[in-house]
Amino acid sequence: MRKRAFFLLAVALAAAGCVAGVLIGKSMVRSKPELAAPEASQALLQASRGLDVYEVEAVYDEKARTLLCAQRVVYQNRSQDDLDSVYFHLYPNAFKREETSPAVLSGGKDEFEPGEIFIEDVQVNGAACAWAVAGEDESALRVPAALAPGGQAQIELQYRIEIPKLAYRWGEANGVVSVANAFPIAAIYERGAWRLDEYGPVGDPFYSACANWTLSLTVPEGFVVSAGGAVREAETKDGQTRILAEALAARDMAFSMSRRYALAQQRMGDVLISSYALRPKDAEAALEYAMSALEQLQAMLGAYPFPTLTLAQKDIGGYGGMKYSGFMLLDDSLYSGDRQLLERVVAHETAHQYFGMLVGSDQVEEPWMDEAFCEYMTLMYYDKEYGRQAFDALYAQRIEPALRITHPIGVTAGSAITSFTSGAEYVQLVYQKGAGMLHGIREALGEARFLEALRTYIDKYAFGIATREDFTVTMQEATGASWRGFIDDYLDE
Repeated sequence: MRKRAFFLLAVALAAAGCVAGVLIGKSMVRSKPELAAPEASQALLQASRGLDVYEVEAVYDEKARTLLCAQRVVYQNRSQDDLDSVYFHLYPNAFKREETSPAVLSGGKDEFEPGEIFIEDVQVNGAACAWAVAGEDESALRVPAALAPGGQAQIELQYRIEIPKLAYRWGEANGVVSVANAFPIAAIYERGAWRLDEYGPVGDPFYSACANWTLSLTVPEGFVVSAGGAVREAETKDGQTRILAEALAARDMAFSMSRRYALAQQRMGDVLISSYALRPKDAEAALEYAMSALEQLQAMLGAYPFPTLTLAQKDIGGYGGMKYSGFMLLDDSLYSGDRQLLERVVAHETAHQYFGMLVGSDQVEEPWMDEAFCEYMTLMYYDKEYGRQAFDALYAQRIEPALRITHPIGVTAGSAITSFTSGAEYVQLVYQKGAGMLHGIREALGEARFLEALRTYIDKYAFGIATREDFTVTMQEATGASWRGFIDDYLDE
């Protein structure tokens, strides 16, 4: 285990800074990948069988800042209802107008520039269809497809994405282009209705099932691409670079690219960790933190599920980090100073590969189910990496104040993201008070039994979608005690 002197961390915490330790193992900073991604594990291959399929071919026009895309989807009706249509989210269209842009509504620093997705053609099973863009902000696509329970449809989409200049999850800023929550993705169908939740300014309003994604991306030569999933092919010819990325049993596909990226990579067992940043030393620092986080989280929660873990620097408006399957975006601000916050955010986003990506949940209605877990596992990372004093310092700094603050009536740690009026309120309740609930369970059970119960929960709902009730019942089954009242008190009061 890599250990750095705790007294250095204590000084850093007091100063709201950090220590960027030395890189462990052999890594090289380069401008393009040289290490091959490992093959998918047998567990991942097993999980991927029978899932929906998304195949995207995208060509980037640098001058116009657009992606021209062809997408093939194999969608299966997994409900017990007869469907007459399939709905897809068109998240980029939330950015068409200033009054609906999540970046503007959240207080973003950029002057407004629209971004959107233009659907040009849709076919179902090789035939033209009467598709329609729906919703007030045109953020949904209705594709007519008669599907009995268990029925499948092959849906082909042709579209163009216009990428705005934007310091956010997607957009171009400071020479980096990120494309995240941009490709059309099937909405969740549950309880007789399609979940077409709006893309609001608070939280991560994304709710999706696991599927098998491939991305064939062609960009002008000179761009370095960081992609979610394992890069299986890469070639440069005639002034163009093409990569083929594969993400099995993933909840999405995201990537970023820049002519300025430096890359640090290292294999860690059966996982290739890749860190892209604008300065070589920052790529190395983030790589080290990712290695430490992955080592500790695997020891606590079990094997990491994907063959790759990719980190990419991008100005996302000062919002820390954003997670995707096997991939995370990290804000520019994290790479300045002594990078203590970089380490914490890397640990948090790595934990999301277990809670949010491996074990899915409804991030709109039950956002605590990934954020509270990741907040608490970040603290446990510090416990394992630096000792209990480090854990206690962070707990006192981040969790205890949230347990004392009074919030508006009706807004609790268990609330939906639409209940929150600010990001600060959301973090205090969902992340921090939710983490306090998990800490109470750990203290009552002891660490060994607590982690054993979490591993049971992960194993039971891996690659699926879990609910609060699922977690409550699993904890009772794993520990022999009822936690319902305890969980309800923290989440509903």
